[in-house]
Amino acid sequence: MAQTSSTNARYKMSFKKIVRAALAELRVHKKLAIITFVLYGVAMLLFIFNSEVWMSYDGEIPDLMHFYLSGWGVFFAVCGAAVSYFTVLNVFRDMNNQQICDVSMALPIKSSERFFSKLLSLVFIQILPQIVCVLGGNGIKILYGKLIFGFLPGEADDILLQLSVGFPTGTLFIMAIVMLCVCCCGAPAESSYFSIILMGIINVLPLCFITYLISNCAGMPYYFGNPEPIDYGYWGFLFLVDFYDKFVLHCVVGCVISIAVMFVSGLIYMKRDAKTVGNPIASRTFFEIVLVLGCVTVFMFFLMTDGMIWGFLVAAVAYIIINIIVCRAKINVLSFVKWGAKYLATAATFTLAIVIIIETGGFGYINLRPDAELLDGANFMIGYYDDDYHMPNEYTGNTRNLRADNLTPEQADKVMSICKKYMAEGSAKINPLLKIFRVSYNYDDYTRIQVRADSNKTYDERPFPRSQFNWNYKLDSGYCLDYRQDVSVPITDAREMAQELLKLDFVYEYVD
Repeated sequence: MAQTSSTNARYKMSFKKIVRAALAELRVHKKLAIITFVLYGVAMLLFIFNSEVWMSYDGEIPDLMHFYLSGWGVFFAVCGAAVSYFTVLNVFRDMNNQQICDVSMALPIKSSERFFSKLLSLVFIQILPQIVCVLGGNGIKILYGKLIFGFLPGEADDILLQLSVGFPTGTLFIMAIVMLCVCCCGAPAESSYFSIILMGIINVLPLCFITYLISNCAGMPYYFGNPEPIDYGYWGFLFLVDFYDKFVLHCVVGCVISIAVMFVSGLIYMKRDAKTVGNPIASRTFFEIVLVLGCVTVFMFFLMTDGMIWGFLVAAVAYIIINIIVCRAKINVLSFVKWGAKYLATAATFTLAIVIIIETGGFGYINLRPDAELLDGANFMIGYYDDDYHMPNEYTGNTRNLRADNLTPEQADKVMSICKKYMAEGSAKINPLLKIFRVSYNYDDYTRIQVRADSNKTYDERPFPRSQFNWNYKLDSGYCLDYRQDVSVPITDAREMAQELLKLDFVYEYVD
């Protein structure tokens, strides 16, 4: 927080003062520190005594030593990390308590020194105990296994690495978000619930956006663990869904982002005026950005359901209520008009952006496909529902199925090109508002083209697009083609596609 004293610029930042102030913060927040130490202490004991180390045997010969992490140890360690939310709120309470602010301003310490002393106190209260708990507890158990069986568990390196980067990543994220909100808000309530709102936005918005972009607009399947060209887990808690390929990279990048946000918060802290203490919102820019992102998050969440219209209503009510809560001026009709206009502008901009995404097939993602040489040996199954088409098999109903088996790269490329052409062009012909509001398509006019392609040919490295190749579980060796796409098009486009495909000698109509 800014100080007006002319002595501020006369001396350099003192590390001794920072350490002393950090220790003073530790004494002030003794209860929170003790709670944190207790939780991490229990977790450490559970890691030592509740984790399991055992040996598997190949006959009578020791084969591999295994290490199983204590689930309850992880639970208590997570609880200890969650306490960081309350710790940051209390350590930075001079941002929203006038009395504490006045005391802090009267101390012979610069605002930059105060900020770094608070960061150091958080290291003492939260980060150091966490490192001792996670690395110490599991390290002791793993060393015990080494002493008993003579070598380390096969999983030890990966587990220790994941724990040592995963816990700090989640904790630093919580601390960074709360710190930013405390520095941008001037009241305890706003600091608290804006932190929760912002954490929800950062974790929910990317996932909903990417899922809609890929699954709904491009017709590609999307699920956790299926690698996509757009990564969603570099900041927040979504790194937890990927324990293999990019877990450490996610964590390292997430920690760097969190530390950067903390230093940005420090700049805001040092520039804050004491006059803003007590006001619900100290930074209107921050407030408006969070409200817009909050509305977009609600929109995206409901866009994944059949109730987009309710998403607009829920977001509107929340938008107005939050504005009423933080408003210190007299509320009148003009206030509601102004809030309503800003909300409508947000909703209109969002709708326009979604229309563009739909019209471009997920920014062209609908056209993503493997190269021809990667389609060697592909087997295609192509189907769509047509009321006017009657299959010979009564159990198949009105579903028309085409097949092509064990194709050469050139043959498979022709099939793929025809399917992609009709799916991309046909999808663009459907009114995007029908897709946004999930209006049921009339099967007399529209249908869904479903294309499946697989091959037994394997590759040591996962080819591009990575999402269209999966591990060959039958052979338990290499990656093989596993292509899926499901796109709504006008029924006329589906029929034209079938006619063009059936002109190829190697495509035939399949009757079960």
